[in-house]
Amino acid sequence: MNSSLLVLVPLSDDDLDLLRTDFDVTYAPDDVRRQAAIAEHPSRFDVVLTNGVTGITAADIDRCKHPAKSSCFAAGSQPAV
Repeated sequence: MNSSLLVLVPLSDDDLDLLRTDFDVTYAPDDVRRQAAIAEHPSRFDVVLTNGVTGITAADIDRCKHPAKSSCFAAGSQPAV
């Protein structure tokens, strides 16, 4: 069984397909889809993928119940977390 991944940033179809080989992906690159995904499946997500600009709020983390891992990627002058 694959881990559940909540993707909060825009990705290409190729990148999403690559992630889907290892994860059960929920793609929510905008606020409306993010809020809906977390509201509908608050205990589902094991991993969250975001970036420094988009981030994830403490309230969203609390609502997700148990994300075991998070990943934040950066480019240019954006600091990595």
